Amino acid sequence: MVSNLNKIVILFLFLMFLSVAAVSAQDNTTSEIGLNENTATIDAGEIVEENLKVEPKEDSPIASEAEGKDDDVNVANVEMNEDNLKAPGSSFKDLQKLINDAKPGAVITLDKDYSYSPGNSEIVINKRITIDGKNHVLDGKLSTKILNITGNHVTLKNIKFINANITNDYDGGAIYWNGTYGKMSSCSFVNNHAESGSAVKWDGEYGNMSSCSFVNNHANYWGGAVNWWGDNGLLSACSFTNNHAGEHGGAISLSGENCTLSACSFTNNHANGFGGAVNLGNSYNVLKDCSFVNNRADRFGGAVAWDGDYGLLSACSFTNNHAEYYGGAVYWPGYNGTLEVCSFNNNHVNYDGGAVYWEADNGALSSCYFVNNHANDRGGAVAWDGDNGLLSYCSFVNNSAKYYGDAIYLYKNNTDVSACFFVIYRPKNTAVVKVDNLIYYRDSDYGVYYYENGNEIQSGLINDGYVTFYNLDNGKHEITMKFDKDGTEFTNYLTITGDSYLSASKVYMFYNDGTKYTIKLTNYKGNPLIYQNIQITIANKKYDIQTDSKGYATLTLKQKAGKYKVIASFNGNSEYGPSTIVTTLNILDSPITKNKNLKIYFRGGTFRVRIINVYGKHVGAGKIVKFTIAGKTYIKKTNKNGYASLKIKLKPKTYTIVTKYGKFVKKNKITVKPVLTAKNIVKKKRKTIKFYVKLVSIKGKPLARKTVRFRFRGKTYKIKTNKKGIATLKIRNLKKGKYNLYTQYGKAKITNSIKIK
Repeated sequence: MVSNLNKIVILFLFLMFLSVAAVSAQDNTTSEIGLNENTATIDAGEIVEENLKVEPKEDSPIASEAEGKDDDVNVANVEMNEDNLKAPGSSFKDLQKLINDAKPGAVITLDKDYSYSPGNSEIVINKRITIDGKNHVLDGKLSTKILNITGNHVTLKNIKFINANITNDYDGGAIYWNGTYGKMSSCSFVNNHAESGSAVKWDGEYGNMSSCSFVNNHANYWGGAVNWWGDNGLLSACSFTNNHAGEHGGAISLSGENCTLSACSFTNNHANGFGGAVNLGNSYNVLKDCSFVNNRADRFGGAVAWDGDYGLLSACSFTNNHAEYYGGAVYWPGYNGTLEVCSFNNNHVNYDGGAVYWEADNGALSSCYFVNNHANDRGGAVAWDGDNGLLSYCSFVNNSAKYYGDAIYLYKNNTDVSACFFVIYRPKNTAVVKVDNLIYYRDSDYGVYYYENGNEIQSGLINDGYVTFYNLDNGKHEITMKFDKDGTEFTNYLTITGDSYLSASKVYMFYNDGTKYTIKLTNYKGNPLIYQNIQITIANKKYDIQTDSKGYATLTLKQKAGKYKVIASFNGNSEYGPSTIVTTLNILDSPITKNKNLKIYFRGGTFRVRIINVYGKHVGAGKIVKFTIAGKTYIKKTNKNGYASLKIKLKPKTYTIVTKYGKFVKKNKITVKPVLTAKNIVKKKRKTIKFYVKLVSIKGKPLARKTVRFRFRGKTYKIKTNKKGIATLKIRNLKKGKYNLYTQYGKAKITNSIKIK
């Protein structure tokens, strides 16, 4: 008895221990995702070369003796759903045994998912090996790191890493990679957590990561998804979405030397410190062919912060990024850096450098395009605080700063601006154009001269708040801007755009009738502006269309019935300024109106509709309308008031009537009620039986003193209704059996039964 009691107590304590362990694991973070949950998807395949192929291998959980190869693979689908997570799962301990049993150079192909279980350790890979996950999942259950890779020449592909969590060191949440010549491709990382590098911490040299996706990962310090310290690394064709770092590098913190980050996309990443998407340190690194959209830094560099020397940033696009202090898109404190052939659109900063803030010596910015960037303080597009810098061959369109330098603000006078192009969108229909300050040197002021067609048309100082040009026609004006800086003349170019005009009419239509909204774009002389992009906004939904060879652009309208405001906008280009027009769109549901469901008595009703035009007015007489009911089609014409009618003569029943006018169709219900009503009789045999019939008018009112005909057993009886519309037939001496009784009033006929038991 005592022995059994002891066993029960021990079992109870063991279960309590497991419960506490589970609760402690959950306390680390509160957002574990399950193996069968759908998660956000970034299709990295859009930026992977098309010639990459998958080399098939046998699906087997047993390690192969074959030598591991660096197989090229196509990008894996990173969506996690039930269809590809059906195999029964196993623990990390099982996978560790599989790896331990494999010989160096083996290829392991997974055929199931693996999850952390209490008591498991992180999985260690200490030999050359290839693991093909076949899109299976490794789930850390928010309790552990998943992989610790110390072996060289390790290859991972097609694996999904979720719910890793480690906060007691800086060595990566899902993977810590210390081996050299590692290669990872087509893997996905979702909801991983660490102090730094929540998905991957990569310390090994010559690492190669390609075609991977990183979604919703979080690091307390550096590298929201990836913290890369290995030299000579290559990161390519990866996507990073909704990752976060408590300090720097919302998606990636890269501190290795001689690394290349290329063809990647960064969307909605965030850092509390520097580099909303990427933070780069060390020397001779390259960032190229990447896109940055909606990234944010609470301090410097909304998308990128670059602290390394001899860096190259090339052929990237930056859109809608934001920083609180400096560099809405890029913050660059690294020496001898080059930024070239990039585009910056709609970036924003609360202080200086709406797109770029440069804070190091010997920098070069060239062949870049800046549009609609803004600084709440200085340098709408660029703020430059380094010595011996050069800005050349860049274009600046519609950038703005609250105080100085709508395009460029220069803290020091030993930075040069040369061969740049500034586009000014002028007010319409005016010969006087005022241009706010474009280039501002904080420490010096220089004389500037403006020429058109070789003739000087204006002069002033480079730091003047504005310059005003007079007697300009509505066309495009190319103006050369020259200033002498310490004995050297610098030439830049100013384009004052010509006027553009959008024209469109109000639109009246029926729902889904194929009507198109048509708009025309012309210059101030009425000549068409061809192949230009127009944006249409209807009910907060935007549509992008393009003008044709005659300056027209069309949009097929499919909005529901209602009245809408249509906003059409041309954002301008290097030759013509922007233009906006607002018109109205009126959509009626159908030309078939006044069609209502109908309840009538037999032969007592008419179904009618009214036909209207797109302006809501009736169409008048002579328009053909088709009614189809009970399998027959009737053709009617509208009267002078636009009404078409059909007399309903059908037997009592509920019908569907279809009205067709042109290609428009409406359906309604018509319920025909009987004017004669009576109940079947079931009675025991008796001497006299009374059969009652009620007669009503086509309006449902009782009809008195009307003759109703009864036919029973070959004889006809005529009986008048009383004041309640009831006619009574008395039948005597019926034998047992069933009889039919027929009642008629005019065209109305009913049949009833009498059963004598």
